[in-house]
Amino acid sequence: MAQRNLDDRSYEVHDGVIASARSLYFWLLRMMIDESGVPRDLQVVRGLGLGLDQKAIEAVQQWRFKPGTTRCGQPVPVTANMEINFRL
Repeated sequence: MAQRNLDDRSYEVHDGVIASARSLYFWLLRMMIDESGVPRDLQVVRGLGLGLDQKAIEAVQQWRFKPGTTRCGQPVPVTANMEINFRL
């Protein structure tokens, strides 16, 4: 199972629609985290539409995770569901 510890939490989302709303938004994303901790094949399971789903995906693509490992410590790709929250 993938660990949700982020190696890099730096990301930015700039969108006039979100900035003007100043509310909490959330998405449920499904992704594969590869052996080097890079999220791949991101899919929106629950989103908002209006182009905001793509902004959530772009933000998560910048994140890096600790990869899943086998019992002997070898990194392996894993599938993960993650709820993403944005408060603006």
